[in-house]
Amino acid sequence: MGQKWKLPILWYLHEAEATRYNELKRRMPGITNTMLTKSLRELEKSGLVVRRSYGTVPPKVDYSLIETGQALLPTLNELYKWGEAHMHGGVSA
Repeated sequence: MGQKWKLPILWYLHEAEATRYNELKRRMPGITNTMLTKSLRELEKSGLVVRRSYGTVPPKVDYSLIETGQALLPTLNELYKWGEAHMHGGVSA
Protein backbone atom coordinates (compact mmCIF):
# COMPACT_ATOMS: atom_id res chain seq x y z
CA MET A 1 0.00 0.00 0.00
CA GLY A 2 3.01 2.28 0.24
CA GLN A 3 3.07 3.12 -3.44
CA LYS A 4 1.50 6.48 -4.37
CA TRP A 5 -1.01 5.20 -6.94
CA LYS A 6 -2.53 2.24 -5.10
CA LEU A 7 -4.92 4.20 -2.90
CA PRO A 8 -6.35 6.22 -5.82
CA ILE A 9 -6.76 2.99 -7.81
CA LEU A 10 -8.66 1.37 -4.94
CA TRP A 11 -10.78 4.50 -4.54
CA TYR A 12 -11.79 4.57 -8.20
CA LEU A 13 -12.46 0.83 -8.25
CA HIS A 14 -14.89 1.18 -5.36
CA GLU A 15 -16.95 3.72 -7.30
CA ALA A 16 -17.92 1.22 -9.99
CA GLU A 17 -18.69 -2.47 -10.02
CA ALA A 18 -16.08 -3.10 -12.73
CA THR A 19 -13.67 -0.63 -14.32
CA ARG A 20 -11.75 -0.92 -17.56
CA TYR A 21 -8.02 -0.18 -17.68
CA ASN A 22 -8.39 2.91 -19.89
CA GLU A 23 -11.05 4.36 -17.60
CA LEU A 24 -8.68 4.08 -14.64
CA LYS A 25 -5.92 5.69 -16.71
CA ARG A 26 -8.19 8.62 -17.66
CA ARG A 27 -9.14 9.23 -14.03
CA MET A 28 -5.51 9.43 -12.87
CA PRO A 29 -3.62 12.06 -14.87
CA GLY A 30 0.13 11.57 -14.58
CA ILE A 31 0.17 7.80 -14.13
CA THR A 32 2.12 5.92 -16.77
CA ASN A 33 0.94 2.70 -18.40
CA THR A 34 3.83 0.88 -16.74
CA MET A 35 2.94 2.15 -13.27
CA LEU A 36 -0.79 1.46 -13.67
CA THR A 37 -0.10 -2.08 -14.88
CA LYS A 38 2.40 -2.71 -12.09
CA SER A 39 0.07 -1.32 -9.42
CA LEU A 40 -2.90 -3.36 -10.64
CA ARG A 41 -0.81 -6.53 -10.70
CA GLU A 42 0.42 -5.91 -7.16
CA LEU A 43 -3.11 -5.22 -5.91
CA GLU A 44 -4.28 -8.40 -7.62
CA LYS A 45 -1.43 -10.39 -6.07
CA SER A 46 -2.32 -8.91 -2.65
CA GLY A 47 -5.85 -10.25 -2.99
CA LEU A 48 -7.58 -6.87 -3.13
CA VAL A 49 -8.45 -6.67 -6.82
CA VAL A 50 -9.61 -9.17 -9.40
CA ARG A 51 -8.84 -8.93 -13.12
CA ARG A 52 -11.43 -10.31 -15.53
CA SER A 53 -10.57 -11.05 -19.13
CA TYR A 54 -13.47 -11.73 -21.49
CA GLY A 55 -11.46 -13.41 -24.29
CA THR A 56 -12.78 -11.09 -26.97
CA VAL A 57 -11.10 -9.33 -29.88
CA PRO A 58 -10.22 -6.59 -29.23
CA PRO A 59 -9.38 -7.69 -25.67
CA LYS A 60 -11.82 -6.63 -22.97
CA VAL A 61 -10.42 -6.62 -19.45
CA ASP A 62 -11.83 -5.03 -16.33
CA TYR A 63 -10.86 -4.75 -12.69
CA SER A 64 -12.92 -4.72 -9.52
CA LEU A 65 -12.49 -4.94 -5.79
CA ILE A 66 -13.00 -8.31 -4.17
CA GLU A 67 -14.21 -8.85 -0.61
CA THR A 68 -10.81 -8.14 0.93
CA GLY A 69 -10.56 -4.87 -1.01
CA GLN A 70 -14.14 -3.95 -0.08
CA ALA A 71 -13.18 -4.35 3.59
CA LEU A 72 -10.74 -1.45 3.15
CA LEU A 73 -13.47 0.99 2.07
CA PRO A 74 -14.28 2.39 5.54
CA THR A 75 -10.58 3.12 6.08
CA LEU A 76 -10.23 4.64 2.59
CA ASN A 77 -13.26 6.83 3.26
CA GLU A 78 -11.75 8.14 6.49
CA LEU A 79 -8.43 8.83 4.74
CA TYR A 80 -10.32 10.66 1.99
CA LYS A 81 -12.16 12.82 4.55
CA TRP A 82 -8.91 13.58 6.35
CA GLY A 83 -7.23 14.58 3.09
CA GLU A 84 -10.14 16.79 2.05
CA ALA A 85 -10.12 18.58 5.41
CA HIS A 86 -6.40 19.24 5.25
CA MET A 87 -6.29 20.14 1.57
CA HIS A 88 -8.91 22.84 2.02
CA GLY A 89 -7.40 24.40 5.12
CA GLY A 90 -9.71 22.65 7.58
CA VAL A 91 -8.28 20.77 10.53
CA SER A 92 -4.71 21.60 11.49
CA ALA A 93 -2.24 19.06 12.83
